[in-house]
Amino acid sequence: MTDGSTSDTLLHGRLALRQPARGHRVNLDSVLLAAFAATCRPRAPAPRPGPPFPVAADLGAGAGAVALLLRHAGVVGTGLLLEAEPRLAELARDNVAANHMADALDVRCADLRSALPAAWLARCDLVVANPPYRPLGTGKPSPDPLRAAARYELRGGLPEFAAAAAALLRPGATFALIVPGHRHAFARQVLEVAGFAPRRERLHRTHDGARPVTICVEAVRGGSGGAPEREDVVLHAPGRRYSDALERFLDGDYVPAARSSAAGIAPGRTTR
Repeated sequence: MTDGSTSDTLLHGRLALRQPARGHRVNLDSVLLAAFAATCRPRAPAPRPGPPFPVAADLGAGAGAVALLLRHAGVVGTGLLLEAEPRLAELARDNVAANHMADALDVRCADLRSALPAAWLARCDLVVANPPYRPLGTGKPSPDPLRAAARYELRGGLPEFAAAAAALLRPGATFALIVPGHRHAFARQVLEVAGFAPRRERLHRTHDGARPVTICVEAVRGGSGGAPEREDVVLHAPGRRYSDALERFLDGDYVPAARSSAAGIAPGRTTR
């Protein structure tokens, strides 16, 4: 397109997504985070038929993919999308409007380190985040500013994201995030310092027996300690590009990978 963006889709065409033609583009991390957050346990049962997380926020929302997926799945009611890059925030607003979610999702262009909207503080039942994976000084950032900001901690890293989540969440509410496998121990330390207790972890492996490439963590603000529940998801099947589990995630079907219904309320399947 002439404005430097492309018109793409999620959920095999059921959600529209405009995103930059180059630089920061949606990848599997957004799908994996949405699939994980959709099976997190609410702090309290939501009134039926309401969503399990009535109020949510997406930190570093980019073009809005994770929030769009969660809203479409009926997991969240209203939501704040916080994005510091003006171009990405503009695309997120376009995507929210194109998918008829403007009455539910509020996009703000702001830096999470200093400009959290006051009206959202201590109101959220769920916060999701995909923080940049690479600290400054560990490589050469891309000359593309959107790609560099997505991969490097130019506007803060996991500690800043955790602090922002703690400010937005109600006591006992949920922070769901995705981190690279090699930063697992660091993420646990950061969450503890910020006042979170990990409750569940999902390890994503390229194949059986491989080290996890990414890990999703469900943490509770002000929760008690203890070992988190763990589950594995294999992303690739022998002779195939994607495993059955990942194919379900790409189709918006998150329930088969959720915990037992005895563990709490599970959201419904995405509307097809």
